[in-house]
Amino acid sequence: MLQSAGYKVSTAMELAEAARILCSEKVGLSILCHTLSPEQRAKAIAKAEELRPHMKKLLLAAWSFPPVEGNPEEIFHTSAGPGALVAAVNRLMGGDGNTSNATSTLY
Repeated sequence: MLQSAGYKVSTAMELAEAARILCSEKVGLSILCHTLSPEQRAKAIAKAEELRPHMKKLLLAAWSFPPVEGNPEEIFHTSAGPGALVAAVNRLMGGDGNTSNATSTLY
């Protein structure tokens, strides 16, 4: 859905792969899945802040999170639906919905 909205999406299933993407691609937003354990979330946020300190971070949530280490700009509740997710990404990326020059997104 983010690709359909004009964003380039790179997917990582492991922290090492996410780090490789963060080092080799222009990534403006990191989106972390709600299926990550609290420890995995904390490690992913720490690595993102180490490699790209000014990159925005969005956490997906199917339910409420316990306190999160790091500084995510937003926690998005998946029940809001795909349109709301695209709107949240546009807002975080500073976009007005025109994504023709969109920065890469890591998911």
